[in-house]
Amino acid sequence: MWVMKVGTHAILLDNQRRLLLGKRKKELAFGYWELPGGHVEEGEKLATCVKRELKEELGIEAEVGEAVSICEHKLYGDHYMVVTLLVKSWKGEVSNCEPDKHFEWKWFDFAELPEELLVTTKMAIEDFLAKRVYTGRTKKEISLE
Repeated sequence: MWVMKVGTHAILLDNQRRLLLGKRKKELAFGYWELPGGHVEEGEKLATCVKRELKEELGIEAEVGEAVSICEHKLYGDHYMVVTLLVKSWKGEVSNCEPDKHFEWKWFDFAELPEELLVTTKMAIEDFLAKRVYTGRTKKEISLE
């Protein structure tokens, strides 16, 4: 039986409107930067998933808002839909709570994003900046330049 996998990302901005990205340690896309987030568990709502992932990865309690991106891809052997939610506010200090999964978490100005971005992170950032949620574009159509 075919199943589309569902994941989430979170757009987390600090007071200077810098974006939080984590540098992956996982074998797949090793060394690439990504937004916080993860896989939706069975029966879990998207907002609940984002809150859980932010607690697990960063140690923060978050209030999440609207979806700012929906992207799908068939990369890495699976068919995924990734929904990105905007974090409205959070409590706690951002820290690397899963050092086996990320080298570090770092704040970036949008004008100085790293080149090595996970494809779904690129798509989510592009959507967020363009103020669009879904376009159905392909990997070849992604550009932050």
